[in-house]
Amino acid sequence: MACDRFIYFDKGKVPPRKEVGQVLEDYLGDVLVKNRWHSNRWIARIVGNKSWPLRRTEYGKSGPAAKSYEEEAREQRWIEVVFGEDNIDVLTRRQDELVNAIAAGFAKLVARWWSGQLEDDK
Repeated sequence: MACDRFIYFDKGKVPPRKEVGQVLEDYLGDVLVKNRWHSNRWIARIVGNKSWPLRRTEYGKSGPAAKSYEEEAREQRWIEVVFGEDNIDVLTRRQDELVNAIAAGFAKLVARWWSGQLEDDK
């Protein structure tokens, strides 16, 4: 499941992709493994594999997600920062709570620094 965090900008005011990539690298700091440009997006690989914070609860042990946890725990972490005509989408795909929180914070930073409007704030 994907989670989009759209940031909208006035026409022609999307920040430069190079600057956003540099800010993403500095934002992630030591948790960044690699940041690369592909097509219309930055793809930032983050250290470690996905976690399941509920794994020791009763829900985590016997709930519907319990069986998929072990498989998902071997999957990598990453964030995509996708550039549109007048927006940026800070996107996560099937990521854990930590990556989703990191992505939400980065979306807020981009919106605040470059005077964008987060979709949730509209």
